[in-house]
Amino acid sequence: MPLTIDPSVLADPDQAARMEWLETNGIGGWAGASLSGALTRRYHGLLVTGDPADPTVRLSKLDETVVVEDARYELSSNRFKDGVYHPNGHEFLTSFSRDVFPEFEYQIGPIRIKKTIAAIQGQSTTVVVYEILETNTPFAMTWRPFVPSRPELTLTHSESDKPPRGEISFEGGAVHFQPSGRRSNLFINVPEADFDPSPVWYRDFDYIHEEARGLECREDLFSHGIFRANVAEGDTIGIVISDQNPIETNGLSLWRNERRRRHALTGSRESTSDSRRALVLAADQFILRKDDRTGIWAGYHWPGENLRDTLIALPGLLLSTNRFDEARDVLKSCSRLVNQGMIPDHSPLGDEEAQYNCIDTSLWLFVAAYRYLVASGDAPFVKNELLPVLKDIISWHEIGTRRGLRVDTDGLLAIAPSETPLTWMDECVNEEAVTPRHGKIVEVNALWYNALVITAELCLRFGDTYDAREYRSTSDRVKTAFQNVFWNKDTGGLYDTVDGNRRDATVRPNQLLALSLPVPVLISSRARRVLKTVENQLLTPRGLRTLPSDHEHYQGQYTGSPHDRHNAYHQGTSWGWLMGPYLTAVARIRPRTGRTQASRLLKGLFGNLAHSGIGTLSEIYDGEAPHTPRGCVAHAMAVGEMLRVMDELAIEQS
Repeated sequence: MPLTIDPSVLADPDQAARMEWLETNGIGGWAGASLSGALTRRYHGLLVTGDPADPTVRLSKLDETVVVEDARYELSSNRFKDGVYHPNGHEFLTSFSRDVFPEFEYQIGPIRIKKTIAAIQGQSTTVVVYEILETNTPFAMTWRPFVPSRPELTLTHSESDKPPRGEISFEGGAVHFQPSGRRSNLFINVPEADFDPSPVWYRDFDYIHEEARGLECREDLFSHGIFRANVAEGDTIGIVISDQNPIETNGLSLWRNERRRRHALTGSRESTSDSRRALVLAADQFILRKDDRTGIWAGYHWPGENLRDTLIALPGLLLSTNRFDEARDVLKSCSRLVNQGMIPDHSPLGDEEAQYNCIDTSLWLFVAAYRYLVASGDAPFVKNELLPVLKDIISWHEIGTRRGLRVDTDGLLAIAPSETPLTWMDECVNEEAVTPRHGKIVEVNALWYNALVITAELCLRFGDTYDAREYRSTSDRVKTAFQNVFWNKDTGGLYDTVDGNRRDATVRPNQLLALSLPVPVLISSRARRVLKTVENQLLTPRGLRTLPSDHEHYQGQYTGSPHDRHNAYHQGTSWGWLMGPYLTAVARIRPRTGRTQASRLLKGLFGNLAHSGIGTLSEIYDGEAPHTPRGCVAHAMAVGEMLRVMDELAIEQS
């Protein structure tokens, strides 16, 4: 069954404005807005191109109106300053559901209309489909487009009534907007419609999510005119919005083809639970296919690609969904970027110089490679293309990589203090790390241990017994040192970092990786104590806090200015993706009760699928109840880790 929203929520414009739908096109672009129809982010629009070099909102929205004789019924809703909604189209919105597409139904007396929005795979194209389900009389519909055509991080403001610079033409049913400068074209094709030029500015759109982020939140939007078409019962209209001329394009064909593609991803409804089906469709939103390569977009609406996130999310997004060819392509791309034992932060664009600010990304490659082999059985690729790279990474770590990461005398990895934060807790305020972490870092060394054991197992599998013994001997030494260095008997947990005599006893979720990676570095009683410590101090229904609530630096809400939010990001904020390592640890350490506990927690997490970003999972949540969703409305690691855990623990939720 599709995800549905209670009609009472839809009738409340403030509630509906805080819930969002998202469509993505597989090349970094998207469409998205709130359920009420109001724009609540600067990133919202019916066509947004997500090219990192020039991200642009091409079309903000279409405001729809039903015209019956002399009566007008506006289906759209906009939020203006002081919280004023106009028009109040949400009053006609009777249902919202999300299956393969977001679908809205409106009722105006005897008239019932269904609207479906589809971003088309591989194209900067959105199709909006209107189905006239019921009516007792022919009527007309009008659509007013709002065209900012702006970079997504800026907002448009008008100081006069003059239209923005650029050209507009109407030909063959399509309106062509050609902004001045280097910004791309926009085409809107409404089949069998007329276009009436009636230029006007609408001022003071109010974006509540931007206000909560302490950013500029008011915008003026310009409309060049209105489309109008006569409709009757049984009609289906496919409006095409694109950066390419769609005159010869059939919007309904695009929509139906895209629907078939998505149905093929999820398989039979009878064999797939509703929650898994939703997550498989959510996973598809992050998969990029550009420049003859496959990538993973870290989250929407803003992070772009991040290769650490890519490797963490890959097992769930691509292996649990049997997309092995794409997984191999991602692993191949990442392995070819390895330089002096490190993988850059992201794939360099054009002549861009690669940046190496993530000391653990190359270690996540070992985990992803191992899980790929287990899931796909593709031994030749792992042996011939990945294993040599993995060995090279280990060699560089033994002699020292960029950023001064090196093997210490006890076999553990250590790194000197740096002004740049180099782990996943990487926020800065005034050019200083919010969570400075150096010396021997707990999750980095858990990953290092896994890298050695995984490489030893691969060497043994492929007949290299000598190297297998060497890597196994080194890993045994690392395991012993890890337990001696990181165990904190006073807290029953692991130190977060150790640098000489300085031991950071702050309870953080990073220690979970010592329990949850493919090869746990902690077992038995110590592992049970670590799990209990993390549960008692960090676990929330939405994820794991990054700091205990009684810590002096704890911040339980992720709101306010950028400065405030940067400070809170890893100082109390709860992260959804961390529920994956936690649930894996629970199932391993409590073999008799853990799977039942994991299933119960997953059921609660899947309630989030109809909470903020409908059909997907948010990046972070407030550490304090009610754990309001924050950050990315759709997060690759959160979705990926939930799919991985469901697959790993063989848990199917209804």
